[in-house]
Amino acid sequence: MQLTKVWKFAPSVILGIAVMAGCSSSPDSGGVTGGEFTRAKFYASEGALRADSEAIVVARVQAQTVADDITPGLDFTISDVEVSQVKKGKGLGLKPGQVVKVRETGKSGDGGGWKYLDAGESYLLYLVTSGLPGDKADQFYITGANVGSFVQVPGPGGPSKFKQLNPSTGDRLPGELSAAEVPSE
Repeated sequence: MQLTKVWKFAPSVILGIAVMAGCSSSPDSGGVTGGEFTRAKFYASEGALRADSEAIVVARVQAQTVADDITPGLDFTISDVEVSQVKKGKGLGLKPGQVVKVRETGKSGDGGGWKYLDAGESYLLYLVTSGLPGDKADQFYITGANVGSFVQVPGPGGPSKFKQLNPSTGDRLPGELSAAEVPSE
């Protein structure tokens, strides 16, 4: 792998660290709001989030581990997610039934009100390839420092919706989406 490819996503890792360090939350906010919030890009629409994502999948978290395998002392939550639907990313070889690893900066319980993927839950995930070397090269990050994660919530007699897991005041994304509302590419 070329060094330029590895460095291509270094800002995403640094950005994730900055977001985790600068987030605050209120108990009724349902996610990260207010306070110090630093991110390189905010999204004006689902289309903009989709354009920045290399893959979009509906997937269920099967298992999770916490590792400090990049920078000592910096934890990452790594979720094994089983893909049930591929909206974007077939060119990456993604297909239903496949299990991929999704990496989030930090871990549950770190504080700040940031929500992480949970084992057993299903999500609509907007993803970018990790850009990491070796055995981590096939892993993914959530687009926009976790902005691209939507948790499945039951729909009243209809198809399930996905609610944004970590809404922010700087983005203009829909609070809820159905998988059918996201075009397949």
